[in-house]
Amino acid sequence: MKQTIVPIFVCVVLPVAITLIVAAVKMNRDKTISQVLLKALESPGQVNTDRLIQTMENGKKRKTRTSYQELTSRLLRGCIFTLVGIVLVVAEFMCGTSGCPEWSFFTLGGVSFAIGVSYLIVYAMSRRHVLAESGLAEKRDPESVID
Repeated sequence: MKQTIVPIFVCVVLPVAITLIVAAVKMNRDKTISQVLLKALESPGQVNTDRLIQTMENGKKRKTRTSYQELTSRLLRGCIFTLVGIVLVVAEFMCGTSGCPEWSFFTLGGVSFAIGVSYLIVYAMSRRHVLAESGLAEKRDPESVID
């Protein structure tokens, strides 16, 4: 019984809770913006509502990241996931199957390692484009390996 409750909680309850929290935050932000706009329209003074709306919409937008920052974050995530995957697989071999469930370290390590390698592949592929956009890339053979 206890073995089935934890996966159900992680796979069903946790994603639903996260989705509900995110939706509630967005609804609360929209409600607050509408209340501020209503108060501004009801006020006797002259309020530039177009500028107020534009300012509030700019506050909602996510900050844009440069392509170099995105590239660096992919490299960081790739290294972290790959190293965590390696550590978990090594921990499985060190622990053995005597005290640990069969799926625990080896499966999580394999998944983490695969995610890390995929991030590193995306980093390597997108690095070519970022260097080409910035003009830093030299004219090289397309088959050559990136330094």
